Amino acid sequence: MSKLHVKQIEGYLAAKLKGVVRMDDYANHTDATQVHKAFLTRGLAALAVSHLAEIPLEELGHYVTDGTKDGGIDLIYFDSKERTLYLVQAKWHEDGHGSIELGDTLKFIEGVRRVLDNDLDQLNDRVKSRKADIERAVFDANAKFLLVVAHTGQEQLSAEVSGAFASYISAQNDTSELMFVRVLTQPEVHKAVAAGVAGAPISIEVQISGWGQVREPHFAARQSG
Repeated sequence: MSKLHVKQIEGYLAAKLKGVVRMDDYANHTDATQVHKAFLTRGLAALAVSHLAEIPLEELGHYVTDGTKDGGIDLIYFDSKERTLYLVQAKWHEDGHGSIELGDTLKFIEGVRRVLDNDLDQLNDRVKSRKADIERAVFDANAKFLLVVAHTGQEQLSAEVSGAFASYISAQNDTSELMFVRVLTQPEVHKAVAAGVAGAPISIEVQISGWGQVREPHFAARQSG
């Protein structure tokens, strides 16, 4: 995988989501490069959910929450059919290298905690607009919560990042397993694009040793040790 693969992902997002993903908060920005990267980050978040939930990509622009005071959460989507709340953090690495930093991970986890605690006062209006969907999941004993990390780098999660996710998820799953993590790196994202996103599903392993692994929305395998 290479920078060329990232450019192909970029081309796909530009073709599918220009004018679909909300960018009104960047209307007065003069740095075109920064604006385009923000668009790609938001598009990547939508792409991740489109692939995992098999929802048409163009329908997900409305669910983007990325922006000032987003709590590290770039998209929130509740799949009522599968009763799964998707909370996404996306990182765009133009050079095809990198993963997600510990600081961003901790911000994301804290944002998720606030969302699930219905503590939205300090978060932006895009997050608040998802309040009804969030409550549908929180008050449903059969709902699942999927934390999605999507990035265009080739590197896996660091031990520190994996540990932070494992610690948080362990606390949520102390009685039953209802929260999971899915990690999409550059190869998986490119495969999704090549398949047309809502095409054949691919197998993606969680990058947290010893904890839940999800290959489909409802299958989970817990490792021992």
